[in-house]
Amino acid sequence: MSFQSLLLPLILTAFVLVEGCGHAFDNLERRTYTPSSFNESSDSASTALQKASPYIKLHMKDGTLALLDSWSSDRAARSIAGKGLLYSAKRDTIGTGAFSVGLDSVLIIETNELSYSNTESALTIFTYVVGAVAAFCITSPKTCFGSCPTFYVSDIDTLRPRAEGFSASIAPSLEATDCDALGDVPLDTRHVTIEMRNEALETHIVRSVNLLAVPKHEGSSIYKDNKGAYRECYGLRPPVRAVAEEGDCLAAISAADNRERTRHADSTDLAAKETIELEFESVPGDTSGIVIGCRQSLMTTFLFYKTLGFMGKDVGQWFAEMERSGANEPMDALESLLGGIDVFVADSAEGWKKAGSVLEYGPLATDIHLIPLPPTAERTVRVRLELTKGYWRIDNVNLTRIAGAMEPLRIAPASVSRDGVVDDIARHMLADPANSLVTKPGDSYSMRFELPDSAKNFGLFLESRGYYLEWMRESWMTEENPLALGEILFDPASALRRLAPEYARTERAVEAQFWRSKYAR
Repeated sequence: MSFQSLLLPLILTAFVLVEGCGHAFDNLERRTYTPSSFNESSDSASTALQKASPYIKLHMKDGTLALLDSWSSDRAARSIAGKGLLYSAKRDTIGTGAFSVGLDSVLIIETNELSYSNTESALTIFTYVVGAVAAFCITSPKTCFGSCPTFYVSDIDTLRPRAEGFSASIAPSLEATDCDALGDVPLDTRHVTIEMRNEALETHIVRSVNLLAVPKHEGSSIYKDNKGAYRECYGLRPPVRAVAEEGDCLAAISAADNRERTRHADSTDLAAKETIELEFESVPGDTSGIVIGCRQSLMTTFLFYKTLGFMGKDVGQWFAEMERSGANEPMDALESLLGGIDVFVADSAEGWKKAGSVLEYGPLATDIHLIPLPPTAERTVRVRLELTKGYWRIDNVNLTRIAGAMEPLRIAPASVSRDGVVDDIARHMLADPANSLVTKPGDSYSMRFELPDSAKNFGLFLESRGYYLEWMRESWMTEENPLALGEILFDPASALRRLAPEYARTERAVEAQFWRSKYAR
């Protein structure tokens, strides 16, 4: 997850009601509805909701957002009317005043219901969640599973996701396309079945899911490079030497075997760097590249939830203002301090020369990256990786020969099923750019993709587009601290030093807790 993306638009998952009425209230409950479920509610339920929730948010299919008060619904006309503001997909204000919105143009409806008390108390923002997982996430919110939709290749691995979709897209204004390599997938038949799950306390709005099949020759592999090109490569040569702070790490990073190399974060500075020195025997050909399989650690999750806590009861107001003003600079500075995995290659004339960087957000699925290297006549290729300590889990680092660029075939699902039953409506939603498939915790969809007969071998990638809304937990709001928030925004280097001891105390336990908290029915 990108800090820049995480801290701009949370207004879209929870907003503060700031009408100056002077009431103190205990809880603000966020509910989401589909247009159909909203329109099918009874007259009494609709009237009660208008009284309990004076504000309503309408997320449109085109990405715009209407924030209305003094609203009313007309079930016969299938519309909602009220006074308020209309925002573009980038959250610029494009209209004010009275609006009437047809439900056919609405994707999700959000309401907030207030409970008042006679005593002053902090604003809490949450969604009702049931089951043991909910209780766990309330008591241990900084280790609660989440990030985005997870994708599994049926009949191969149903425990660890092969891909995770649009990890940094936590709001409509940040809707994005994500593309993940699926790795080696046996093709005994001409079809591939992908299972998409919502395993977190989130609402997922999935615009599309496509399989990218890249034709390749026998004995080759397809990798996506840091410029977005799909390159046909031959062979994966492991390093002959790999040395890091802990000493020899050759066994951990020589092969894509889920035996990850990782280190604990620095206990005094979360931005502290480390290096890994590698040596390879050169491969034949003019162009070679470094293949890196990796995923992020849970440090990003920890920092995200700490920032929410520091915002406290004003979380919605903070994010609304930051999104409207486009104030990205503080988050850019924090992101720059943490960074990605920088790849350097030894150069006899210039010393260490930067070849490229790897930066893929998300702690769930290992992704595969290709960084092309400049041509060399040396028999030994020396590579240095520079990265934030404890921020990355590296599965493999290999040298490969790059043969050329290939064009992918984009394949839409031939069929979509839910709970073993064909769901043509879901398939239509994913095929229509004007619509989206909305999933809630525990939802699972199986998608069957038909491969063409024109080629025998493919490199497979999963392309998904959409965004998701994080379900807020009450305990995130108990650490309100404007001074600590200001430090994160305006002096992130100091914040990363101050938060390092706390993260160090919990780091060793969070991994197992994180995976145990996956939501399932």
